[in-house]
Amino acid sequence: MAWTVTLAALNQFSGEYSLSVLFVYALFGGIVILGADSMAPVLSFLATGFVLLGAGVWAAPGRETSPLVLGSGMADVALFEAVAHWWGLSMRNSLKTQRDELRRSRDQQRQMIEQLPMEMAVFDTEARFQYVNERAVGDPAVREQLVRLTNEGYCRRHDLDVALGRRRDESIREVVETKSINRLRETIETDEGPRHYLRIHVPITDPDRTVRKVVGGGLDITERKERERDFRAR
Repeated sequence: MAWTVTLAALNQFSGEYSLSVLFVYALFGGIVILGADSMAPVLSFLATGFVLLGAGVWAAPGRETSPLVLGSGMADVALFEAVAHWWGLSMRNSLKTQRDELRRSRDQQRQMIEQLPMEMAVFDTEARFQYVNERAVGDPAVREQLVRLTNEGYCRRHDLDVALGRRRDESIREVVETKSINRLRETIETDEGPRHYLRIHVPITDPDRTVRKVVGGGLDITERKERERDFRAR
């Protein structure tokens, strides 16, 4: 900026050099705006430009362009860039506040899901995992591998019952289509004998009733099933 004002002063602020002063002032003001996180650097540069212009006008041997015209042009540029940067900072701070609030809300929801005494998972509308809690899958590496997989895809990858995974995916897709809660009873063979589960898939919708996610919960009902069997036997 100082170099441009010096050249303009040595050339008596002729038309081309006066325009170059305004151009450099606007250009570098914009560059400062791009890198500034507060108003201080922008106001500092804009004020420095005025000071340099005043010194150049005072030191110039002659002036073809009126200092008033040149000064008013720089004032217009300074006002526009200062207002633009202030508006940009306001928008940036507003977005940052919204992101922070969304992050806090998401963290609170995740903590609530982790503390629930049941298996929980979140799916997209294509039945792909987006999140699964520790109670459902204890290994963090496996939980990370689950993301973007369907139940069927996960079962295929880990040599599990593919039909079971397919039934879960069909239940999730049915929830997306009907926008209603779906319940699925399962029996899984383990080394300790059969385990009985109740799977519940719940749609999460927007105000316009568009399904965005599906939350799935799994509850081990083996003990209840055994009590029912004993009761019927008695």
